[in-house]
Amino acid sequence: MVRRHYEPHFNLFSKDLSQKKLPENFYFNMMMIGSMLLLILFAIVLAIVGTRYAVVSHKHRMLTKELNILHEKDRQLMNLSIRVARLKSDNDALAGSIRTVSSLFDRKTGWTAILEKVSAQMEAGVWLDNFTGKSFPDSQGETVSLALDGGAISIKTLNRFVGRLEKNFGNVKVNIKAAENEDTRYYTFSVTLLWKEKKK
Repeated sequence: MVRRHYEPHFNLFSKDLSQKKLPENFYFNMMMIGSMLLLILFAIVLAIVGTRYAVVSHKHRMLTKELNILHEKDRQLMNLSIRVARLKSDNDALAGSIRTVSSLFDRKTGWTAILEKVSAQMEAGVWLDNFTGKSFPDSQGETVSLALDGGAISIKTLNRFVGRLEKNFGNVKVNIKAAENEDTRYYTFSVTLLWKEKKK
């Protein structure tokens, strides 16, 4: 009869292994991992918010800078507009002065030419003591009035002088008076010339 030899076997696992309680540090480790995950999530959210805030802040600074530049340009444009308005006002005033001076030159009377013309009608024995002239400009020209005060040694000489004035000036009015000086008889006269010069 053969004897079978049986070696002893030991069960290393507890029978109630499924019912064995987990160690307490497992929960602590899970809490630490959860806290770390929350911290990482919070850091990610904070980084995103911070980045967006930095972008918005940068845009705000840029827009503020552009706004300040626009305000400065607007101020410069306003100053330039004021200068242009002042220059326009000065230009209008200067143009008005030029028109006034131009009209004065347009209305000026060539008295030199008139007196030369009067002098050409005189002859020996006729003299002038005084003369006055006026001009009255209008849209069509000007009316010129010239008053001559003088004398002549004889009526004949005076008549020839007045006749020449009538021929060259047209409308002539004469006032004659006789006078004596140291037994010398002569005649004084006041002649008024009035004529119209058309506008050129």
